[in-house]
Amino acid sequence: MSNHAFMVIVSAVFLMIVVSIATKSPKLVPRGLQNLVESVCVFIREELARPMLGHHTDTYVGFLWTTFFFILTLNLVAMIPTEKIFGLITHRPSHIGARRRRTSSSRAPWASSRSS
Repeated sequence: MSNHAFMVIVSAVFLMIVVSIATKSPKLVPRGLQNLVESVCVFIREELARPMLGHHTDTYVGFLWTTFFFILTLNLVAMIPTEKIFGLITHRPSHIGARRRRTSSSRAPWASSRSS
């Protein structure tokens, strides 16, 4: 499993936990995390989806909310330098994005072994 697939799974689990906590005990006047989630959901439904979808809004709004929060969570997780953190924990250097050092004895794989 690649790091990207692992982070997608971690993000999905994190999102399920946060949303279930936010909607655990709905109140008439929401506070805290519930207020944040409800405000974003109302904004997406009323200001983005309803003008474009019209009377079909209630059919597709659940999909739009899920997609929005999933992409938002993935973007926020992408800002965390996980490669560096894993390198600090495992004491192994991260080579992602680094150039490979060439020594005088190393040859390119496409170079022929015959000298001309």
